[in-house]
Amino acid sequence: MHIRPLALDRAGLRICGIRQANSTLIDWEKKGLFPKRFKIGRCVFWDARAVEEHLARLHNEAAR
Repeated sequence: MHIRPLALDRAGLRICGIRQANSTLIDWEKKGLFPKRFKIGRCVFWDARAVEEHLARLHNEAAR
């Protein structure tokens, strides 16, 4: 059985192919172009489902 993560850290984003600098991700988040991060303690995460949906949207737009 494959368990999907609920949240992704920076390493998780890299595995998904997202290798942009932190400053770029912050800029995209402010512009609504990427899911917003959240913190648990001092660690930063992104909602895994939101990132997956974002990547699917990008894929669908590129396929047009």
